[in-house]
Amino acid sequence: MFNQQDEIQISVLMTAYNAGKTIAETIASVLGQTFSAFEFIIVNDGSTDNTKEVISSFSDKRIKLIDNPVNLGIIDSANKGLGYCRSKYVARIDADDICHPKRFLRQYRFMERNPNCVVCGTHYRKIRNSKIVKPSSKHFFHVRDKILRIEMLRNSPIGNPTVIYRRSLVEEHGLRYDHNYLYCEDYAFLCQALNFGEIHILNRPLVYYRQHSEQISTKYAGLQCENANKIRVSLIKRLVPDISSLEVSTHLALMTDLNSRKDITNEQIRQWVDRVCGLNKEKKIYDVALFDKFMHRRGQRIIENK
Repeated sequence: MFNQQDEIQISVLMTAYNAGKTIAETIASVLGQTFSAFEFIIVNDGSTDNTKEVISSFSDKRIKLIDNPVNLGIIDSANKGLGYCRSKYVARIDADDICHPKRFLRQYRFMERNPNCVVCGTHYRKIRNSKIVKPSSKHFFHVRDKILRIEMLRNSPIGNPTVIYRRSLVEEHGLRYDHNYLYCEDYAFLCQALNFGEIHILNRPLVYYRQHSEQISTKYAGLQCENANKIRVSLIKRLVPDISSLEVSTHLALMTDLNSRKDITNEQIRQWVDRVCGLNKEKKIYDVALFDKFMHRRGQRIIENK
């Protein structure tokens, strides 16, 4: 383990727009980390409230404030912030979430010990109406790459405010957040990262995630699903390059409840599940046993609830 007085190891990247009510608590949770060898890049995206004033009230020298004169949006702001990151790792956090004090320490140690891992997330607990929601389970498990690759077919299984990734993804492989996937740009980024190494979720909830009515997943659910569908199709095409339009509709119906199922028959579902499971047994893109279980469970769930 390096001496924390040495050069910084993590660039923490946060974008903020009109986050004056919550950002002080977020910043305090980052500055209060037991792991101190980080820089904190905050992009104030043209906020019209007191966000900039709140950020400026912190005198910690690790904070680097990037002040957009106008609102650029989360994608341009995040990409702009990446240009200021100089460390081995990039950690994300949103301006209304809270980090556990040992978040960076645990993620840094895992990444250092697992050089094949390019992205590491954590479990998280929800904050609703200013209270931490009691988790449905007391046990949090390490979720490994072979499981997450399959879960990616549906949605991003890693919460963006929990991720840390190698900056080499940006510098050497050219990954950026993409306007073609507005409101699910983190999902698209993670899909690209799969090409360069493993992804994992640690077995502890190390972020507190605030739920509210202004969240993107609530406010822009339709457009988010539409853009996420483009990702879902691109992923399944790796397994089924000659997928038909009917199979696309069937697959998307299985992957998320937001897609229509009214014209999808039970027989079409069974045929699709059989086809992709058979192809995966040949190509072995995904762990065969886990993929079979995943697809049959999704298919059966849809059939039972039609």
